[in-house]
Amino acid sequence: MPTPAARPRDGVALAASLDDAPLRPFHLRVTATTFGANFSDGYALGMIGAVLATLTDARHLSGVWQGLLGASALIGLFFGSIVLGRVGDIIGRQKLYIYNFVLITVASALQLWAKDPAVLFTLRLLIGFGLGADYAVGPTMLSEFAPKRLRGLLLGSLTVMWTVGYVLAGILGTWLGKTEDMAYVLLATGALPALLVLLVRIGTPESPSWLVSQGRVEEARDIARRYLRSELGEMAEGASGGAGAGGTGASGAGASGAATSAGAGAASATGATGAAGTGAATATGGAAVAEPAVAGSTTPGPATAGTATSGTATAGATAGTTVGPATAGATSGPTTSGPTTAGPTAEPTTSGPTTVGPTAGPATSGPATAEATAGPTATVDPAATAHVGPAPSTTSWAAYRELFAPGQARRTWFGLIFYSAQVLPYFAIYTFMPTILLALNVDDADLQNLLLNLFLLAGGVTGLWFLQRMGRRPLVIATFGIMTAALALMGALTHASTTALMIPFLVYTFVMAGASNLTQVYPAELYPTHLRATGVGFLNGTSRIASAVGTFVLPVSLESIGLSWSMYWLAGVLLLGTVASVAWAPETKEEVTTSGG
Repeated sequence: MPTPAARPRDGVALAASLDDAPLRPFHLRVTATTFGANFSDGYALGMIGAVLATLTDARHLSGVWQGLLGASALIGLFFGSIVLGRVGDIIGRQKLYIYNFVLITVASALQLWAKDPAVLFTLRLLIGFGLGADYAVGPTMLSEFAPKRLRGLLLGSLTVMWTVGYVLAGILGTWLGKTEDMAYVLLATGALPALLVLLVRIGTPESPSWLVSQGRVEEARDIARRYLRSELGEMAEGASGGAGAGGTGASGAGASGAATSAGAGAASATGATGAAGTGAATATGGAAVAEPAVAGSTTPGPATAGTATSGTATAGATAGTTVGPATAGATSGPTTSGPTTAGPTAEPTTSGPTTVGPTAGPATSGPATAEATAGPTATVDPAATAHVGPAPSTTSWAAYRELFAPGQARRTWFGLIFYSAQVLPYFAIYTFMPTILLALNVDDADLQNLLLNLFLLAGGVTGLWFLQRMGRRPLVIATFGIMTAALALMGALTHASTTALMIPFLVYTFVMAGASNLTQVYPAELYPTHLRATGVGFLNGTSRIASAVGTFVLPVSLESIGLSWSMYWLAGVLLLGTVASVAWAPETKEEVTTSGG
């Protein structure tokens, strides 16, 4: 029976089953380990701010060293997110999900002996590098396993756990980190939650969505059965039969595919139970390469592929059980008549996926064709294409270019501005909270700091309710507007009473903590599977550069232009986020991320 197969290379068929799966103990395990990672992140970043004043007095740190130590982990986060985010899309999520916490655990423990500021700076760069990897793959893994109805709650809760770690570090550092030795002990305690996360993560399987995007459907099915006690469902069965660059198969005994090389060519691709589909043949200037194709679990027949010397054409087919739409990348170039053939053949096998050999013969000018030699073919309507565009890239720079390709660029620009504008004031203000409270001339600064941290925690928990009840777009617009007004009011009231100053400060803290839940939810929902870790890593990385800039600049700003104007320019950053959200924020609450929709 016909089965829709939208975006087959992203595994949309698998996604429907994962999204509808009941909550299982494995969901809780992945959630718990990702929660622990965010707790560790918040604890590591919060502790340096809490003990930095003590280290400054003990080590006579200059303003430059204060800024560098405060921003060190954030700088590492940038490089870790950017570099390892893309690695997660190439090699998978699971390896990074485990090994990054080996680095974090070791580097955190070594802080106990890092008396030299340069050594401490280096260790915190490494901690940030490891955390950056988790910023990319942690929420990605959770979003690809979590049922849709719980995705917002679970991903949003990551920020709450980050806040718990941050607040706990602030309280411990404020009340216990009064001596130099104790300050270093508190920094090294970050190894404890990191070690616990590492131990629990051992044995975590690969993301099924990533496996499907790589054509490894049987492995994905095994993981769903073993860890989620669930079949992938009818749609996933269609994907396992064929979800490559062509489309799903049709009942019958053969497979065929064709592509045009002018404009956005539609490729028809059909497969059959008991026959292997051809691989995707790419023709550019007469050189052809046949990509692998996934086959069903019965003995396949041989396949052939052809190419053209003019233009670029792609076509592929895979074996399956039902008729589905086919896709092909957008190509360009003139074509003339004249069929060609090339010689890749599929190795026969009795079960499991079958791949097409990566060889092709010479071609003359003409459209490229690809067809399997065994059996009749079924008809696929070329108008029913599910996706037209370039295939997922396997190179890092090409993948980052795809983030800014038509159809994706607007989401990437929004994510970049939204995330950066949200976290820049956050990290700048809370890293130098004691300095700001001193500039505000508040009474009992330690008590006020504790009050602000409690509002931070309460705001994060309350924000989860709004995250579940509201759409992403209205929530991000409303919270940016409130935060902008609160910091602008702080700038206007710098010479007012402590009570008048603390009211907008508490409002900003409460709303900002709730809004920060979106930073874990939105990025994972903006990208399809084959780009998700790259996109999430990119947004996390660029936001951490913004955080580092804010953290480094704020103490200089406080000294040079004063508290009032410092609050004004921070409010200006939030205003930029408000404008970008009004203009570009998409509504992604109902989108499927187990497939990358």
